[in-house]
Order: sequence, then C-alpha cells, then structure tokens
Amino acid sequence: MKGSVMESARLMADLNLFFAQTVKGTIKAIDGFGKEYEAASLEEHVREQMMALGAVTLEYCWASRCREQERPASVECNCGGRRLFKSRAERAIRTTLGEMNLTERYRYRCPSCGRETILGDELRGEGAFSELAERLLAYAGEKVGGMFAEAQKTVKRFLGMDVSPQTIENVCLRRGRRVIASERRALTEPHRVKVEDRAERIVIGADGVLIGRVDPAHRTRRSQKRGKVPGKETLQNFWREVKTCVVYCVDAVGKAVGRKTYYATQSGHESFGHKIVTEAKRRGAELARELIFIGDGAKWIWNLCAREFPKAIQVLDWYHALEHLSRRRPRVLR
Repeated sequence: MKGSVMESARLMADLNLFFAQTVKGTIKAIDGFGKEYEAASLEEHVREQMMALGAVTLEYCWASRCREQERPASVECNCGGRRLFKSRAERAIRTTLGEMNLTERYRYRCPSCGRETILGDELRGEGAFSELAERLLAYAGEKVGGMFAEAQKTVKRFLGMDVSPQTIENVCLRRGRRVIASERRALTEPHRVKVEDRAERIVIGADGVLIGRVDPAHRTRRSQKRGKVPGKETLQNFWREVKTCVVYCVDAVGKAVGRKTYYATQSGHESFGHKIVTEAKRRGAELARELIFIGDGAKWIWNLCAREFPKAIQVLDWYHALEHLSRRRPRVLR
C-alpha cells in the first residue's frame, strides 16, 4: 500500500511538472502572436501541446493502474491448463493524442497448447493503433466510400495523424471482417424476448440501390484493348446493388417509437434475408401482434417477404406508390 502511495505521489509530481512546462510554452506562444503565430497557427500549436499532455497523462496513469493490479504468475487457458508468464512485452501504439508507450504489458504462454495472452493491452486495437484511433480511421475510410487517399487527407487535417491510404484500407478491412464474423455469430444465437417487453406492432422496411464501385473489382475491361478507359460504361461490375433494411416499432396511431435499427450489405438476397430475420426476432417480431413489411414493389423484396415473413402485412411505400401512379397517363374521355 505504501509503495502504491509513493508511486502515485511521483506520478502527480511528474504530471504537474509537465503541465507547468506546457502552460509556460502556451504563454510564450501567445506572446509571439502577430510575430511567430497568427490565429490559426496559435490555436494549432496549443492544441498539439494539449494533446501531448493528454498522451503523457494517459500513459503514466495507465502504467500506474497496471502496476497496482499486480502481475499474476499465470492465467487460465482455453485448453484447461495455465498460461505462464514469459516476459514483459513493451510496445508503442499511435493514439489520437499521439504516440503512447504501453510499458506494463505482459506476455503469457501455455506450455500445453502454445497459445498466448497479453495483459495490459486493452487500449490497443488489433494493429499498431489504439482502439479509438482505429475506429476513427475506419470511420474516415467509410465516409469517403473507400477512396482511401481522400481519407488520408481527412485524417491528417482533423486528427493530425499522418497515415498512408493503405494503412486506412487495412484497418477498414480488418474491422469489416470482425463485423461480418459478429453478424454470422448472431445468426446462430437464440433470441429471447420477454412477453412483457413485446412490441404491439413492428415494421420492417427493405430496399435496394445501385452504387458505382471504386474498388479494383470494377476496373476489369470488357475488351482486351489497351489504352485509357473512357468511362464507366466500358467497365465490368461497375454497378453494385446495396440492399438496405430498417426495423422499428410503431404505436397504435402508426408513429415510430424507440430506436430504429439499420443494416446495409452488398451480399446476396438469401444472406440479406437472414440478417433481417435475425434483427426482427431480436426486436420481438415473433411476439408482436402485427408485423408490417414495407417495400418498393421490387419482385425480389416481395419474394423475400413471402419466404421469411409469410404472415406480415405487405405495404407498398408511399413514395414508390406515387412514382408508379405518376407514370400512368390519365385517360381522356370524349
């Protein structure tokens, strides 16, 4: 206990010293306003200093937390044995605050099956970045539709992180595979909804939209001729259908209540149907008094509804109904 108190005291002293140096640097930068700095560069400088302070604080406090927990001699293994402590495995990761050293990181290995466990690694994602940094990199890659060079510029401008387009792509693919694996596990999990929590009326909406792909799969030529590809019409597989769905509950007057669940995929109709069924069951569709399925009139959507939700009330959505009616020319009576 005494050692822990002394460690905390040393930690606070170091952080106070670093904080004082940061404040002095900020005051000096403000004194240089109009000479060395203008408004934007001054704010950027202070922002960088605050991020550096945050990185140091997080690193020190995380290391202190790991030391206070005390390193165990062994941990349980899935094979039934024990994974024994092998070595300290210090490493650096990149966070949204800057680089951070995980100093209290320990490797354990099972002598029976050879599997390993790392303790003190909870802040790290699956690669060389923190979990938050990976999430934001993936978010940037997603928002620009897979144009990772543009995502690189966005990350540099808003996070101050200099990463390559390939790195952002790798993060997106790795996290995407994790999401797909989670969805596949969800398809086999039981769904239990308490009777008292059941919804009176559940709505399921499905649709499909074509998007132009930017990944290498659409760059295959229809012909073997060399030269510049003049446009998307000369490419194979440029257009790809994205299937989307929404699941939500409505009250007695038809007003949406609670949260809405959205899902989108480029997979086939069967896989898409399984996902809708999974989410509908999770929301209590099997216990609902009414199940309403909204579609745009596409044949594959009504086939999906008939196959997966045979008792659902089928409704053509309002906007597509108007679209179909507007195409019908009124007959002129003479």
